[in-house]
This record gives sequence, C-alpha cells and structure tokens, in this order.
Amino acid sequence: GPTLVEAVSYRLCDHTTADNAKRYNDEKSLQTAWLYEPLIRLQKYLLVQKIISESEIKALEAECTALVDKAIAEYLN
Repeated sequence: GPTLVEAVSYRLCDHTTADNAKRYNDEKSLQTAWLYEPLIRLQKYLLVQKIISESEIKALEAECTALVDKAIAEYLN
C-alpha cells in the first residue's frame, strides 16, 4: 500500500548561485553533515551488506551519467 518516507537532510552547498552559505554555515557543521549524507550512507550500507558491488555502483553511475548527458544534448538541440 501507500508509503510515506520523511527524509530530513542538510543542504551541503549554496542554496542558489547568488548565495554564499559560508556566511551562515561554519565549516565544522558542513563536515559533520557530510558524514550523514543520505546517498553516501545508503551506498556504504549496500556495500557492507553485500547487496551491491563497487563494479555495479560504477556501472549504475555510468548509466545515469549517460542518461543525463543524453537529456542535456536533446534539450540543447
């Protein structure tokens, strides 16, 4: 059935290109936040549990990069 996932995360970069997050976020807080970054944590978990391998991750990253590159090329054309 329906599932609700509430994901709370820390913004790790500037909010916009006009923003400078260093004005209100200190470097220590940012470094700590990177330790809890959800995608990195998930990847580490999947590797430790042997659900996915490094080579599978690299293949998935390559596939995603190709899809994004194709979409960008189509948009620019």
